[in-house]
Parts: sequence; structure tokens; C-alpha cells
Amino acid sequence: MDLNHLIFPHPNLKKDYFIHANELLFIPKKDENSKVISHIPALLLQPIFKSKSFLIFFHSNAEDIFTAFDLAEEIRIRLNV
Repeated sequence: MDLNHLIFPHPNLKKDYFIHANELLFIPKKDENSKVISHIPALLLQPIFKSKSFLIFFHSNAEDIFTAFDLAEEIRIRLNV
């Protein structure tokens, strides 16, 4: 039995969507017939200064993507990625 939707309910994106509209991406999740069945939210944070490096940060559970924003912002600033 899949209880993820009960333990980790979908966040209300209305407020956070507008705050992070330029940083929010939705990665399509497809079934075996290449039909999009859902989307995985992700944040794309650009470096503060020009940089040739980038960092991909994966979070393992269904936590609201915006709760990880503060950590990702701190990493972006300190490492300039």
C-alpha cells in the first residue's frame, strides 16, 4: 500500500509558485507508453556571479520542494554554483 500521499501531502503551490516562478521547473514523468503521467518539481537556481560549475541537489523524500530552498540558496551563494 502506497501511503506517500498521506504522509507527504502535496504542497499548496499558489504562494510559493509566484515567489519562485523564475526558478521552478517541472520535470515530466512518463509511463511505458511515453505518456506524461505526472511532474516532478525542481528548482533551478542560477549562480550569483558568472560560473562554469553547477550543482544538482536531489532530495530523497516527498518533502515540499520549497522547504529545501533555504539550503539550496546557501549552497548557491557559498559555492557560487
